[in-house]
Amino acid sequence: MTMAEWACRSLMGLGQTWHLEDGGPDPALADTFKDPTRRLPDLWGLHEAKSTYWLIEAKGGDVGKTTHEA
Repeated sequence: MTMAEWACRSLMGLGQTWHLEDGGPDPALADTFKDPTRRLPDLWGLHEAKSTYWLIEAKGGDVGKTTHEA
């Protein structure tokens, strides 16, 4: 996870990261983010230039989001 934070901050310039399990970016979803049975990303942060949140899976695992090719 340290390498993921380093990559986000140093290589991608995304700024500070926080552990999602500490509550996440949306206080209304804090209980969801703290649920140990959910497969969620490890880190989150705020992309200040675009005022959007971003999520990082530090170990490169599947976080349950599926995509379908058109």
